[in-house]
Amino acid sequence: MQFRDATMNDLPVIVDIYNATIPERMVTGDTEAVTVADKTPWFDAHNSFTRPLWMVEVDNQVIGWVSYNNFYSMPTYNGRNKHLPSRTYKRQRIWLKNTEPLYSRCK
Repeated sequence: MQFRDATMNDLPVIVDIYNATIPERMVTGDTEAVTVADKTPWFDAHNSFTRPLWMVEVDNQVIGWVSYNNFYSMPTYNGRNKHLPSRTYKRQRIWLKNTEPLYSRCK
């Protein structure tokens, strides 16, 4: 399993994975699919040092993504994480255990 910084070229895959979660109503409050244009400001708010967005890959195939986002503007809510596996890997939770060391990079 590999983690790498996401690039703008990954945004369509991120959006596809995100949109696949909408019908389940467990991960997002969105009720309709979002577009790449909708998620571009969210993508742009990430950076490699304090608000990373990583692609998760196995055998050079994206299986999900992990992000660290601002939760609220208040300092006590400095960040929250979100991780979304692709539908294929959703039930294989082992990859989630491997994300914890990545968050130690965030301040």
